[in-house]
Amino acid sequence: MEACKQKRLMHTARLKYAAVAFIMAALAFAAGCMAARPELVPEYTIEPVVEETSEPMPSETPEATPFAAEEPTVDALGNAIDGADHYERYITFRNVQVYEDVGDTFLDCVIYNSYPRDIICAVSAVFRDKDGNAAATGSLRSGDGQYILVLKPGENRAYARMDTDTSLLGFDVELTFDASMGVRPS
Repeated sequence: MEACKQKRLMHTARLKYAAVAFIMAALAFAAGCMAARPELVPEYTIEPVVEETSEPMPSETPEATPFAAEEPTVDALGNAIDGADHYERYITFRNVQVYEDVGDTFLDCVIYNSYPRDIICAVSAVFRDKDGNAAATGSLRSGDGQYILVLKPGENRAYARMDTDTSLLGFDVELTFDASMGVRPS
């Protein structure tokens, strides 16, 4: 029974190889018999259309007017803008909490923006010892980890992680705006 099965398999395999060989030979024959060459037949060729073109005329160049980017003199609430620190008045820090967790010191806070538009700024936390010397610093981050804070109107949560081996729980903390970034509306 097993020998008969093997003979059938061998016969089937031979037929498959023969069919493949026949198909390949037919394709090779057909490819050799056909030749596709482009030719121009005058009675079917379209004559080229020659368009008359006139000389190009240059258009008038409009005169450039200098753009003067004027700084606004009043903010969205109608208050006069009196300096670079003007928008700081709309920001207050609430619920500032300092805590330690697994050997690291963290600061969490709520930043309240009372301005009707988003305010962009960067804030640093400086921990000072009793003598007023800076013991540790850190930058506040938004909930998604960004150092540049985009404060929406209302409450915004922020946090900072202090890189220090010293416990900062008894130290005074000072929150300051980054002067190079400034405090401005978006």
